[in-house]
Amino acid sequence: MSVDEAKGYVIGNANARQIISVLKKNGASEPEFIIKKRRLIETAALQALDELKEKGLVEKTKNEYSLTDLGKKVAEEVHELERD
Repeated sequence: MSVDEAKGYVIGNANARQIISVLKKNGASEPEFIIKKRRLIETAALQALDELKEKGLVEKTKNEYSLTDLGKKVAEEVHELERD
């Protein structure tokens, strides 16, 4: 998946955008922390985490998710767009 395709997915998915934001700011985090931090609906957030993992934007180690290199690039670009 290209950076542009991944960025489009994140921009178009509110839960994915919130998750990427938490991981960018806090680093590797457990799903419960991400859900609580952004007050997300658990089932929707877990589904978004799975989709982000499938798309190569996050990786799971034990019970923590963190941004991949692609995820970090997308997080930076989405963050720049939100500041404009």
